[in-house]
Amino acid sequence: MYYFFSASLPDLRPGEVPPLTLAEFDADAELQLTPRHYARMTAEDPATRVYGGMRRFEEYLRTRIAEKRAEKLKVPADLPEPEAFFGEVDPEIAAAAQLDPAERERAIDGLRWRMLDELASGSDFDFDHICAYRAKLRLAEKYRGRDAKNGREHFDSAVREMAEL
Repeated sequence: MYYFFSASLPDLRPGEVPPLTLAEFDADAELQLTPRHYARMTAEDPATRVYGGMRRFEEYLRTRIAEKRAEKLKVPADLPEPEAFFGEVDPEIAAAAQLDPAERERAIDGLRWRMLDELASGSDFDFDHICAYRAKLRLAEKYRGRDAKNGREHFDSAVREMAEL
C-alpha cells in the first residue's frame, strides 16, 4: 500500500494538461515504490491488473476503430476477434466518428480514461491505483503544448506544401 504517495498525487482531469510530467512522476515513484513495483510500473507490465486490462481494452478499441474505417472505405475488414468484449465502446465509436478529428481523439481518450477509472476502482492507495494514475498521466500528456492556433498553422503549412507538389 502506498498511502502517502497516492494521497500526495495531484488530480488529473481528462483532456487537460497535467500538473506534472511523466518524468517527474516516475522520479517520485522511484523513491516511493519498491524496486519490483517500480520496474513493473515503468515497463507497463501486462501481467498487472491495470496494464493487462488496458491492453485488452485497447485491442478491442482499435479493432472496432479499424472496422469503422474499413466500413467507411467500403473495404473488407479481416481482423481477428479481440480477446475481450467491451460493449460500451461500440456506440461511443459510432458517435465519435461524426466529430472533427481533434474532438474524435478526445472522445476516444475519454473512453480510455473511463476504463482506467474502472480498472482502478477499489484500489485507492495500492499499486493498481499508482499504475492507473501513471497511465492517465501518459494519456493527459498528449495535450501538453497543443493549441488550436498552432495546429491550424501546421495544417495550413502542410496543405500549402502538398499544393506545391
